[in-house]
Amino acid sequence: MATEEYDQMDRRCVELERQLEESEKKVRYYQTLAEQAGQARLRETEALSRLLAEHIQAQETLAKSAKNLRQIIDLVPHMIFVKNREGRFFLVNAAVASSLNTTVEALTGKLHADVHPHSEEVARMLADDQILITSGQPLEIAEEPYTDQDGTLHWLQTVKVPYVTADP
Repeated sequence: MATEEYDQMDRRCVELERQLEESEKKVRYYQTLAEQAGQARLRETEALSRLLAEHIQAQETLAKSAKNLRQIIDLVPHMIFVKNREGRFFLVNAAVASSLNTTVEALTGKLHADVHPHSEEVARMLADDQILITSGQPLEIAEEPYTDQDGTLHWLQTVKVPYVTADP
């Protein structure tokens, strides 16, 4: 073999070694990028997992608080209820449900006029509700008649207080 052929093979070997080094550098670069991306994705996943766990914990705490509040409201022997402007119940305790021979669930969402058997009493109560809504001030009624589902007349002392929420 001639010297020229050796020189050409030597140059070819040098070129191949240079290409191999470049390829190895690229592989290391892309491996580093992949590792960094994987680590970033792992950190994001861990952060999302923590947020999800916190959210679940907050939901459980809220559900427990709601259950406790529901129990407290139902333990009060006096009638407690909250209605919207249309006269629709959105919070009712067990005493109200009992006076109307129904359940809390059955009353929730119903209009007062749909569940109370005496329309003249409902009309008076709704008129008082409008006074409360208009004035925005508590309304105390020393004595008012209330007839339950069984037809028994009761005389109640009533306190109506405006309940204002951020909800429309």
